[in-house]
Amino acid sequence: MSTLPLGLAALAQGQEFSNDYGLLMAGASLASLPMIIVFICFQNYFTQGVTFGSRERIRLWIKKELYEYLRGELIVSCQALPGEPLYREEGGVMCLMAQAAKNAGVKAIRAQGIVDIKQIKEQTNLPVIGIIKKILSRVCNIYNSYYG
Repeated sequence: MSTLPLGLAALAQGQEFSNDYGLLMAGASLASLPMIIVFICFQNYFTQGVTFGSRERIRLWIKKELYEYLRGELIVSCQALPGEPLYREEGGVMCLMAQAAKNAGVKAIRAQGIVDIKQIKEQTNLPVIGIIKKILSRVCNIYNSYYG
């Protein structure tokens, strides 16, 4: 008893003068079938593993470039919460304030709320430090933030 590749090698050596290439190809196909099935089942894991390192390096490079771009520069906060005079559920006000800040020479905007963040990014093309304010505890306010 031997593995399939060793059996194929023995079959090829046993037929010195009349190789049956059809039989050898059928055996080679059968020998590669388990690996093909494993790859099909786990291909997402293989591709994620191959590309993970490069994505991580790009993300770190972008953060470093953004840090260097913003170092020593002014970042303006344009945000209004529900119940405040400049808050509009449909947005529109904060992106005007952000545009005014851009015209004054700021390098980035800090904004709150998905609608305002999207509108500011579209209108100003500046880096936006976006936060989504949620009360996660009755004792203190804790905020989720992301950089975009």
